[in-house]
Amino acid sequence: TPETMMISVLTGDLSDTGRADRDSYVQWLRFLWESYRTCLEVLKNNPKLEELYADTAKKTFAFCVRYKRKVEFRRLKDLLKTHLNVAQLNHMVTPNSEASLRLRVEVRAEQLNAATKLELWQLAFESAEELHNVISHPANRKAFKSRVMMSYYDKVSQVFWVSENYLFHACAMQRIFHLTERSLMREVARGELDREQAQTQLQMLASKLLLGSISVPLPPQKQLEVDF
Repeated sequence: TPETMMISVLTGDLSDTGRADRDSYVQWLRFLWESYRTCLEVLKNNPKLEELYADTAKKTFAFCVRYKRKVEFRRLKDLLKTHLNVAQLNHMVTPNSEASLRLRVEVRAEQLNAATKLELWQLAFESAEELHNVISHPANRKAFKSRVMMSYYDKVSQVFWVSENYLFHACAMQRIFHLTERSLMREVARGELDREQAQTQLQMLASKLLLGSISVPLPPQKQLEVDF
């Protein structure tokens, strides 16, 4: 089974049986990747199968994360981008419909989440740009935007922290704080959450925001002299 193959790989079995199991494990992963890729190729650019296409794409991202398949993730990202460009060029789908935009947001959000989990920070930044372009579309409903933006800023803050862009990291943390504050106040107004619990959560976020803000380095002394 795939589970026993994985155990043999992790335990470092150097026997002929261990090597055979590892070879079988790699072949199994390749077969699974090709199966996902083939399904996406079959389902692409069909308006009636958009829901199934998006679900398959999200499962493929989960496969890449679970088995740490960074190369396959890069190929998957390029494949989805190619499918979208071809569909828009040939008018095979209605990219501005609410359903299509919702599915594109879900897929791009899952792509960004997978990129951060795999620590592919350059691809995570590119995924964040793609997600922002979809979210910014005027046809997207505000209610749906607010649910996605929290995860978006959370992942973007991680990308900025790793890339040592501490100022942008602090800005992302500020957006997280404001979005969380609005969400918690709405829950308090509806009676779904106690005000003290909301204040406790906001205090924790405020502490993180403060730490992120004081992590921003001061500009060089020469630059300060020029500015003033």
